[in-house]
This record gives sequence, C-alpha cells and structure tokens, in this order.
Amino acid sequence: MSAMHTPNNLLIALFTALTLVGTACTISNPVFDFDEDGIVDTEDCAPADPEIHPLAEDLFGDNIDQNCDGTDGIATDVDQDQFSATVDCDDRNPLAYPGAPDPLGDEIDQNCDGIDGMAVDLDQDQFSSAVDCDDQDPLVNPNAAEQSGDETDQNCDGLIDPPVDADGDGFPNHLDCDDNDPAVTLCPSCPETPQDPPAAFPDNLNCTEIFSDNLEAGFDGGFLSFFTNTQGYSWGYSTNQAHSSTRSLYFGDIGSLDYDGGTTLSTLTLNPIGTLGGGTLKLHFWVWADIDEGSHTDLLCARVGDSIQGSVNPHMEQQCIKPLYDFSVTDPDQRWQEQSLYFTGTRGEDAAIEFLFDTVDELNNSGEGLYIDDISLYDCS
Repeated sequence: MSAMHTPNNLLIALFTALTLVGTACTISNPVFDFDEDGIVDTEDCAPADPEIHPLAEDLFGDNIDQNCDGTDGIATDVDQDQFSATVDCDDRNPLAYPGAPDPLGDEIDQNCDGIDGMAVDLDQDQFSSAVDCDDQDPLVNPNAAEQSGDETDQNCDGLIDPPVDADGDGFPNHLDCDDNDPAVTLCPSCPETPQDPPAAFPDNLNCTEIFSDNLEAGFDGGFLSFFTNTQGYSWGYSTNQAHSSTRSLYFGDIGSLDYDGGTTLSTLTLNPIGTLGGGTLKLHFWVWADIDEGSHTDLLCARVGDSIQGSVNPHMEQQCIKPLYDFSVTDPDQRWQEQSLYFTGTRGEDAAIEFLFDTVDELNNSGEGLYIDDISLYDCS
C-alpha cells in the first residue's frame, strides 16, 4: 500500500525538485573587476587603475579624472547655464554651451562644436565646416582621395600632394629633412643650410636616458594616469601582446579585445620626469596597432612638453605616429614597430609625456586596438 501524499508533502517534493534542477542548470557568468576597486570593468573608466572609478574622490587640480565624470574635479556647472563642465567647452561663460547661438566673426566658439560660427555642410559632402578644410568644394574633405600635382589639399591633412618617400628610408618627404638621401631621416627641425656632407640631425646628438619602463612592475609608483570619454574603453595593462617579457599597455576593452566603443578620445599620461636641461628630448617606445588605417581617423599621437603645461594641452609639442607605422604588416607576431620621436627640450623643467588616441568617428573601429611597450625618454644635447 503506497503512502498517502498530503498537499504539504506534494509542495515539499515540488520545491526540492525545482531546487535541484535550478542548481544543475546554473551557469557561471563572472563579472570582471581587473583592478579590484569594487567597480566592474564595464562601469570603470580606468579598469586597470584602482585609484580611478566612479565612486573615487576627485580633487581638482591634478589634471586627473578620478571619478569618471569626464573632468578633473567634481563635474560642476560654474556658469549656471544648465551644462556641466563635462560637456561645456567654457564653463565660465554662460553664453557658451552646446547648442548656443554662435555668431560668425567673433572668434569664439559659443556652441562647442569646435569652430567659430555654426558647423554647417555647405558643399553637402557629409563633412561639416568644423572638419572640412574647404566647405565650398564637395571634392575636398577628410575622406577624399589626394590628387597629385594640382596644388590642392583634397583630404585636409595639411599637405598639398600625397606624401612620397623618394629615398626609400621609411620617412615621407614632409617628415624627412632630405628625401634624396636615405641617411637623413626624421628631424624635429631641418638645418637652414645644407651640410656637406649631409648629416642626419639626431644622429649627432649626445643622449642620456632619464626614464625607462618595460611595464612589468604594473603600477609601481603609480607613474601613469588615464582619461577616457567612453565607459569600458580605456588604457590598461594587458598580457595579450607584449614586445618584451609579458606585459604592455593596451587601449580597448580588455575583455573583448576590441575598441569599438564609438567616438572615443583617451589619453595616457606619465607623471613628471626630471630632465637635464638639454635642447632635445627623444621619446622611444614600441607600438602594436590594429586600428583604422585612414589618415584622419584613429589618431595616435605623442605629446611632450613642460609638466607645468598639464594634461591634454595644445601647447605641448605633438607628433602623430600613424604616418610612421607600416600597416601592411598583418602578422600579429610582426606588428610591433619601434618608434623614436624628437621634441624640443624643456629647459630643465620636468617633462610631461602623453599618448593620445582619438577614433574621431564611430566607423571602422572593429580591430583589436593599440598596445605600447618599453617606453624610454632621453635628454639630448
């Protein structure tokens, strides 16, 4: 004779069965917090820096956005125009904010579109006057093909004709002091009069290493700071690619290994470095790039200047790296390329070094991203 099943017994049996089924079907779905600061990487603007996260204290004046609100210090609306400092291009002027009237001719960008006057597309080539160097000609825009010999800069790169490398030394004519001599390569400034025999400018410099880091020690001493305007896409440490040993600095999403975060501007800043007072600073590093090859998108640049000039500062001397990078190399194991850039010395002041990456637009951002390794700075005289 079978036991009688009371309603209570049936409920207990059903609950037990569901519990067992639920336990058997549980799938682990880990949430990553790379820097262990309590904020998951997808919500942390600097997932590799435990001192930077949305809940961090953000003191004004150190040029670092510790709390991920897009500005140094707490995002405020100083001029009370209903636009905070994160989006207001001049938070001291209540007449300057996104969407404000912007009359042409006063040399003031009131509507925060990057130019004086309203950004319009007069020639209807899909590029506004903020980026189009000739908005009267639909054949001239940042995406146009450059034509040789017509004395016109079609692609708005500041060069009349496409760069050429006549002497085959790897440096195009707009960067090469003497493009007929392969012994003369990249120079910060060319001699006013030809030398006989010609001498490559930086080859005769006496350089002393004043900073070097292979990035293996992580944040030892905290020599790096980060900024990004896109959540989840920033600079961080990675073991996926490395030029030497096992670690490098990576820009992108450390989880998915891509940088497809839309229009992104991000900077990587080194803390001030003491100099020796030489007239030239040499920045040496290795870069691995899987980014859009377009001349006006995915800009990777290095900036060097006095540390007192601060973070993203247009007065720091800037050189962009893409013209020097060989994108024809597709083998991931061969993509590491050496870079040496020369900048004007800081007259003995501490030097600031900054790497800037700007996707410019939302297109063609499906590559793996950028890696930088083995950074060195030399003071040269």
